[in-house]
Amino acid sequence: KNIFIGQTGAGNGNIIQNFGGGVASTSYGVYDKYADTLRIENNTINNIGGGGVAHTTSLYGIYSYDVSGVCSYSNNNITLNNTTNDANWIYNYLFGYYLHDTIVINSNTFAGSVGSATNSYIIYNGYCGSNTTKTVRNNTTTGTITKAGTGGTLYAYYNDGTSNQTETLVNNNFSNINSGGSFYGIYTGSNSNSTCIIDSNQINTVSSASTGSTVSGIEAKEVGSCEIKGNTVANLSGNSVRGIMGSASSYVAHYNILQNKIYGLNSIATSTSNFVVYGCRVYFSGYAGAANIYNNLIGNLTAPSSSSTDAIRGIFVDCFILPDSVKIDVAHNTVYINASSSTATNFGTSGIYHNTSTTFAERLLFRNNIIVNTSTPKGTGVTAAFRRYSVNSSSFDPASNHNLYYAGIPSSSQLIFTNGTNSFSQLSDYQSYMLSVLPAADRNSITENISFLSLTGSSPDFLKFDLLAATGAESGGVSVSAVPVDIAGSLRAGQAGYTGNGLSPDMGAWELNGTFMSLCSGTPALATSFSSSANPCSDSSFAVYTTPLYGAGVAYQWQKSTTDSSSGFSNIPNAQDSYLSTSVNMDTWYRCVITCIASNQSTTSSAVFVNTTPLSGTYLISNTGNGQYTSFA
Repeated sequence: KNIFIGQTGAGNGNIIQNFGGGVASTSYGVYDKYADTLRIENNTINNIGGGGVAHTTSLYGIYSYDVSGVCSYSNNNITLNNTTNDANWIYNYLFGYYLHDTIVINSNTFAGSVGSATNSYIIYNGYCGSNTTKTVRNNTTTGTITKAGTGGTLYAYYNDGTSNQTETLVNNNFSNINSGGSFYGIYTGSNSNSTCIIDSNQINTVSSASTGSTVSGIEAKEVGSCEIKGNTVANLSGNSVRGIMGSASSYVAHYNILQNKIYGLNSIATSTSNFVVYGCRVYFSGYAGAANIYNNLIGNLTAPSSSSTDAIRGIFVDCFILPDSVKIDVAHNTVYINASSSTATNFGTSGIYHNTSTTFAERLLFRNNIIVNTSTPKGTGVTAAFRRYSVNSSSFDPASNHNLYYAGIPSSSQLIFTNGTNSFSQLSDYQSYMLSVLPAADRNSITENISFLSLTGSSPDFLKFDLLAATGAESGGVSVSAVPVDIAGSLRAGQAGYTGNGLSPDMGAWELNGTFMSLCSGTPALATSFSSSANPCSDSSFAVYTTPLYGAGVAYQWQKSTTDSSSGFSNIPNAQDSYLSTSVNMDTWYRCVITCIASNQSTTSSAVFVNTTPLSGTYLISNTGNGQYTSFA
């Protein structure tokens, strides 16, 4: 108990070197077992230092087995070299079955190489007792770490968690790594009721030449609640390349993916496999949950040898066989893709891809995003700004709106939207289609070949829109209460303390002081109100909306009356967009007051009458949809 291996103060610990010596047995720099309260700090561990040679069998820098209490592995400098087998820099295995354990892995540096075709780990944080707290901060790889073996996976950080675990990973840098097999930067797999924070980490410049490899930046799996915020995942290359992913198929999970920068992801795949590259993905199957994807920058995704008709997906919402309670909120992201394939017959890409069941109704809410996909399609492939798997419109929230979609010069292979059955190259055609299936959705969305200040991922101006070029992205969004700031933490228009020139929040991840595309003046043109259903069932959902569409600088206020079309109107709280999704249980008239903010002049739309139809009589309920009550008549 209370074991301290090392010494207080950086560099004052032990120097452990010239161990292993190439003998045919597992070797360890530090080995501890069954310890209670352990500190391994400020040591230098280098198996080839002091005249040593690279090892040939399993090699560990620090190995802990079934320890408990408060354990710290910090400020160590670990270099491992192994020519033909696995190397594991810090390996914390079966960390006790006791409650309320604490693990601290801070400020270590890692270097070396490994020749194994099996798995190796820079940091392995193993299975632990319930209610364990794990903190991993300020760890860094130095030089170039190479894994030569063509099989197996090199994990920079791997967590094998359990229930009620709290995990924090902050400001770690795992960069300049070449793996002959697969690579995962940060991989955390937990259990029910666990939480994690993955904040301000760098996964940069990682490559694998293996044709069967996966190269992944950050993945969280089965975590009860996880925030992935402020990370940079950049310059990854391999067969299948992933930026950031949150997934759940065995437990309820919630993910907040916020203010990350993802760029320079490249697939070397030559196959027809889909999504060999994606920037950000959330995957839910079979369990309720939620994901919020806000203020992320995703750009420069490439697959130059792919033969896939959908090789690249900027944002990938992957949901199927789900209860209705799954909610995916995607707001204020900027996605830029300009890819091509030099050798393939077919090639296609998607700015955002929504994989949804044809019958189940999880809900994607999509607001204030900039989606630009100017990739070059080939053969049967298409360049799509927005691609959906099915025609099931019930999984797309009618409040989805104020997005910028651009897919290049409109053509049969350069599309604003496609769901496999319906494809539209013109925004107006897409909006007309949505009027027939989901009237409020994307009503105020725009299309524009927006000009960016920089397409270089490392630039501080990456995917900022040009401040001097008129753009609909300036003040083109709508206020989202969950997103009061932009990717840099600047207040968005409409927030208390905001000092910019915006009239409404900007689209995309940045809040800037740009140039308006169009700004109202005088009195807005006369408007007409419509309802998506003139005779909705009592308390069922419908939408009311206005035409024409207005530009920036216009405020909306919906009103309702149960008296008649000209009197008795009162404002509806929080009904301040050009459409309103609502429900009612009595006959009601709706109208909208449209105000030009600059002139303070208003016009009031015509009133639309909604005649509710109450339920009465006897109904036959059908449950033919795999346990879902699909209809009654």
